[in-house]
Amino acid sequence: MFDYPAAKYRPQEITYGRNSVTDGYEWMRDASSPETVAFTEEENAFTDRYFAQHKDCFEKYYKEQREMADALMFHGVIRTPAGICASGEFADGISSTVLLDEDFTTKMIITDSDFMKGVHVHDIYPNPTRKDIYLLLVLRDKAERTSGFVYDAGQKKVLAELTDTFSVDWSADGCCAYYCRASHREDGTVANTLCRYDIDTGEDTALYTYGGHAAYGIVFPMDEGGVIVKFAVDYHAGETVILEGEGGESIIPYDGNDRQYIGTAGDRHFFITDEEAPLGKIVAVKKGEDFRNAATVIGEAEEKITQAGICGKKIICVYESAGSQSLCIYDEDGKRHEVGLPCQYGKIDIAPREFRAVNPLFTYESFAVPSCVMELDTEQYVADVVYKSEEFCDDVVAERIFYTSQDGVRLPAYLVRRKDVTRNGSNRALFYGYGGYNASNYVASSACGMSIVKWLEEGGVYVHCIIRGGGEYGEEWHRGGWKDNKKNVFRDFCDIVEGVIADKWTNPSKTAICGLSNGGLLMTALITGRPELFGCVIASVPQTDLLGFVYDDRGSMYITEYGDPREDRMFAYMKSYSPYHNIREGVSYPGIYIQAGAMDNNVPAYHAKKFTAKMQALKGERPVLLRILPYGSHDRGTGEYFRRTIAEMRAFIDIELGRGGDSIG
Repeated sequence: MFDYPAAKYRPQEITYGRNSVTDGYEWMRDASSPETVAFTEEENAFTDRYFAQHKDCFEKYYKEQREMADALMFHGVIRTPAGICASGEFADGISSTVLLDEDFTTKMIITDSDFMKGVHVHDIYPNPTRKDIYLLLVLRDKAERTSGFVYDAGQKKVLAELTDTFSVDWSADGCCAYYCRASHREDGTVANTLCRYDIDTGEDTALYTYGGHAAYGIVFPMDEGGVIVKFAVDYHAGETVILEGEGGESIIPYDGNDRQYIGTAGDRHFFITDEEAPLGKIVAVKKGEDFRNAATVIGEAEEKITQAGICGKKIICVYESAGSQSLCIYDEDGKRHEVGLPCQYGKIDIAPREFRAVNPLFTYESFAVPSCVMELDTEQYVADVVYKSEEFCDDVVAERIFYTSQDGVRLPAYLVRRKDVTRNGSNRALFYGYGGYNASNYVASSACGMSIVKWLEEGGVYVHCIIRGGGEYGEEWHRGGWKDNKKNVFRDFCDIVEGVIADKWTNPSKTAICGLSNGGLLMTALITGRPELFGCVIASVPQTDLLGFVYDDRGSMYITEYGDPREDRMFAYMKSYSPYHNIREGVSYPGIYIQAGAMDNNVPAYHAKKFTAKMQALKGERPVLLRILPYGSHDRGTGEYFRRTIAEMRAFIDIELGRGGDSIG
């Protein structure tokens, strides 16, 4: 029996439209109240004592994390006249933005972990014409949305902060920054306004406001001047506005079809669209003409097109098949040339500006390849690795396998293992999934921050699950797992797990599952819905209260994906799977490690706290651990916090799948 911290059950009625629920832990929504602060501290102390009892196991993985800490992996690279500008992250979660030589030697550190207290830098955009001037996309602690910093790296000075935006970029001449600013209306909808900030005068001008509700706006400055913005009405499509500098304005209204601007050549704008092409095609429309006159340039292929750009008279395309990306170039005659990559399955990221370079740089990673930088030769149609933080692992087998869902849908998954691991019915297996927001669950080298290669080295099997709700197969696949189809996401994941077990790779007692954010919702829904299927659960920054989220700062955005519980029909449906509301007495639950950040305003930590308190009140046989990172945002922490968090996750899996140690003093 576990001696958990006491959490008062204080029932109160929470109303959702015409319905209500009794909630005994809603008081935890107030993170600053003395009771919530005390509960958080006691839970962290309990988790400390738990791992102190399993010191050898924890220390093994903590040492491993320390040894990996100095590996710098880039996720964004852009050539500039001054050098290569890159956003990177060390293996201990600390972000850095740097200016590099062509041999990837650091010339200047633009930002590091000491940049600004309470500010996390996510991306960097070098000014195309002005040395030392950058746009930084940052998240302040507890901020509802990111901000854009106009930053002078030479003077180490923030010149301006462009608040409440998810998208920033420079004009082609570098004189101004475009961004979309969000604001809440009285009716609960979100207004998004395209703005232009002039770095010489400091003038901030509102150019266009979308009249309806939009989750966010994305800006696409054009090389010859002007800007295109897409106001995301849902997590798929939106209204597109084209501002041609002094040349006027044209609008492509929201009609449910996606349009992603990829560049302009001559008198034509090029877009990726899924109109009459579910997996996407590339079309061109003459400036000033109605989009209905757009002509197809590259037709729909068997894979989904996810990214593209104009490179002289050629078009570079990134295609996706079930979360794995490939790269090709269409020459001026329309002939397709495939580009070889290090692994059969992997993920590609090319900065929009790099598409226009003679030899574009991009980052690549796979299950066995930590993020590396590659250079594309657009004449020879080949790509070479020019920077890697670690040696590639060649002792890995990755297979794409398919299972059938309960309603007959074909579900892909990647089963990854060391070459000598065989089907014996008792391998430790780690499953990762997401399933939401039209976001593809791309092949990656880590899961919830845990190194996949390290897991494989210890003989484990890793399974990367592609389930509905994501964007892997277009909007129909997304809608198959959103709103009143959300339960398909949970069923799909279970169908894959059961398929892997039936194939004799593992069994429920040796099965660990992990996910973050919407994937954390997935994890907590699975533990409450199918507890007998798993031996251990890792839920990072999870949403657990699928009714209460509507009152979060970002609630109006999440309604777009989950639905509104204030509507009668959606209230009943969402309550039927909401993890927090489906914890039941008399059920044997597997052990669960829950991690959240005190500074997270994307998914506030009360989701994790309430779920933990309710689970712990059951006094079950397996541990329920909560780790709240005091400076954590929507992540696994940074530096020492990151190292300890990942070590705890890995140790917890070992303990639970090996059933080592049952109680603490």
